[in-house]
Amino acid sequence: MTPAHTKRGQRRYRYYTCTNAQKRGWRACPSRSIPAAEIDKVVLEQIRGTCPQSGPNEVEPMMDGPGRFDRWWQALSPQDQSGALRRLVEWVDYDGRAGQLAITFRPGGFEALADASAEPATGLEEVPA
Repeated sequence: MTPAHTKRGQRRYRYYTCTNAQKRGWRACPSRSIPAAEIDKVVLEQIRGTCPQSGPNEVEPMMDGPGRFDRWWQALSPQDQSGALRRLVEWVDYDGRAGQLAITFRPGGFEALADASAEPATGLEEVPA
């Protein structure tokens, strides 16, 4: 699926549409377009659940699980949230027929975010990919 949007008046509506539908027509697509907020919410829940926690013997903490991730995420501007997702997530695959979503994370993505999470006010442009 690929991000898209439409505007009605001053309001912008974000959604994800099937890439195959754009290339080969709607019959080639297993899913219809989906509002972006729905997919974004599921992706964030998956990231939150996957967020690594530090072991008892680790000196440098990772993201320290969902609680620290939530505090860090809420401190980011929407633009920085978008950048963080691009650095963390390589690919999101949604199968509308099966109702399944699979996320492929970038190698080292959580480590980069853990480094950035120590200073939520810093811009994510400073985080190496």
